[in-house]
Amino acid sequence: MNDDGLFSVTGEAHNSTWAAPASVIGYSAGDNDAQTVDNCDIEL
Repeated sequence: MNDDGLFSVTGEAHNSTWAAPASVIGYSAGDNDAQTVDNCDIEL
């Protein structure tokens, strides 16, 4: 989430959701924040 928008970080998320690519706000799948969220999703 950024400015009330949902952004997808991985290519699979880009292909299976309507979320905008996170690259437009400066994030990539390798960023620490993205990895932290990904790890939380995996745990859930």
